[in-house]
Amino acid sequence: MNLDDNNKLLLPSTIKTINEMIAELYDDTKTIDERMEKFSKTLCDIIYFEKANVLFYEKMNETYKTHSSFVVNWDKKSWQSYNEWYCQFDDVLPILDSQNYVLFRTSDMFNDRMRQNTVYYREFLDPEHLHDSIEANFKVQSESGLRGIFSIHRPRDKRPFSASELEIIKLFQPHFTNVLRNYGSEASLFSFLHLIEQQNCVGICLFDKELKLVGYNPTFEAFLNEHEEADFLNNIFITTARTLCKQMEEEQPRHGRRPTPVEYKFTDRPVFMEVNKAYLDPGKTKEYYCCMFYDLSRILGKTLEQVKHQYDLTPREFEIVNRLLRGYSNDQIAKELFISIPTVKKHLASLYCKMDINGQKQIMEKIKFL
Repeated sequence: MNLDDNNKLLLPSTIKTINEMIAELYDDTKTIDERMEKFSKTLCDIIYFEKANVLFYEKMNETYKTHSSFVVNWDKKSWQSYNEWYCQFDDVLPILDSQNYVLFRTSDMFNDRMRQNTVYYREFLDPEHLHDSIEANFKVQSESGLRGIFSIHRPRDKRPFSASELEIIKLFQPHFTNVLRNYGSEASLFSFLHLIEQQNCVGICLFDKELKLVGYNPTFEAFLNEHEEADFLNNIFITTARTLCKQMEEEQPRHGRRPTPVEYKFTDRPVFMEVNKAYLDPGKTKEYYCCMFYDLSRILGKTLEQVKHQYDLTPREFEIVNRLLRGYSNDQIAKELFISIPTVKKHLASLYCKMDINGQKQIMEKIKFL
């Protein structure tokens, strides 16, 4: 959209898009992350911005601290610096900390000259080109006192946000409240999702009691892509996980006790899965299915990388031990690596010497894999 054409905001097509955006916010077949990501992309077609964020924060004595967030067009390092340090200096948070709806343009709220003299502006806002913003709060039901805000930002080389654009954001405020009203009661769930974002060794996804997918970590998403299963709603891993969840649900009344975790190894893929039930809220009122996916080829690969460095294996020795542990014979190794069988045996002798073993059968014991 042309930044100078505010009349477009009043077009019937724009009003229709806004109504569709509101409806999509309530689409509980998608995760909160997915809904907010789609909302932000569509919003940017109506109101130009360069960065956006939904921030949940809490008051710690006289300062504020980030709880969790959804961000658009932020690089990881910049947002991390905000979370770990600059949040406590954010001058919009005290203004938005209200039980009533608060909405404003920073160009209206602050004196530019005075604000530009603050450490927060000089060290964070200016380097990140956050010169103009629309800030809006929404209501969160939370015993721990969580607050929620939605923000969009522009640099100074674009015109300031208009009054019409402010009014459009105002339309969304009550809907943010409706969609995220239970964030407080489910804070532990979202904290857990925030935590597992950094877990690279295991893919994790969560289902609610109705077996709707409510969250997953980036490793799970990458896991699906690596196994060419990009459909999040209909793929072998999700459908198998749901089947195991149903199995757990059926076994609980039969045994009259809390079901034990269900483990499953895919027959045609190097993937191991474990499904368990867990309460992720302090009051233990909401139970979720937690599904963990272990890529055994990745685990073996990481183990072998460690072995390579520990025993100073050459690249060729590393290729050979990798294939040995995957069940290759000397003849198969020779054919795949385009070397002779005597050459394979020569490398094996060197490998065994470095690892202080006598043969192939001792490799697994030596690397403590079994």
